[in-house]
Amino acid sequence: MIPRFKISVILIAFLLLGNVHAQESQNEQVYNYNIAGAEYFVGSSLAVGDNYMNRSTGAALGFGANAYLPFFKSFYAKAGFNITYFNVSDNTFIGAVDQVNKKDVSIGLGYVYQINNRFSSSIDANYIDSVNRNKQSDLQGGGTLKDNAEGFDLRLTVGYALSEYVFLTAFTKYDQLYYEIETGPSVSDYFESASFLHLGIGIKVGFPID
Repeated sequence: MIPRFKISVILIAFLLLGNVHAQESQNEQVYNYNIAGAEYFVGSSLAVGDNYMNRSTGAALGFGANAYLPFFKSFYAKAGFNITYFNVSDNTFIGAVDQVNKKDVSIGLGYVYQINNRFSSSIDANYIDSVNRNKQSDLQGGGTLKDNAEGFDLRLTVGYALSEYVFLTAFTKYDQLYYEIETGPSVSDYFESASFLHLGIGIKVGFPID
């Protein structure tokens, strides 16, 4: 719970600072967040809702990267990947598994709103191709089982410009995934889909493409 709390405080601080500085002088340089570049991030994730991931795991840590390419005014295309490590706390639904490594690849579109000279916010929607690698302990056999899923995510990001091409980021994200898991009819509802909430911080490094 502590990592999620710290990231929440950072995200709120970003938003408050953006409001405080919203009336900065228009003569100062505007650092445009919507530039080509790559973002590297770390974060905390939590499965939510009545599904097998929420019943089997707790809060998790992960990392990832995103690539951005502006294409029309404030719009951008985005591609990314992330890996999240969930420790299993209850084996009732998930079986003889110690850890779930959730790997996501995504692609989508987004929009940037420039709050002021240094602060910006963005929102994007992405298609996700996901796989859970369910790892057993040595005592359980040491094998790895895979569960595939597809779905979408919505992400809200606040960015702060350190320079023309370097930005600090803080974000929250919601995933909705639909799994391809064959189970008995009595528990199928728990395995059809799962939702996840994410909080994270990162750094975006841009470069000119003119």
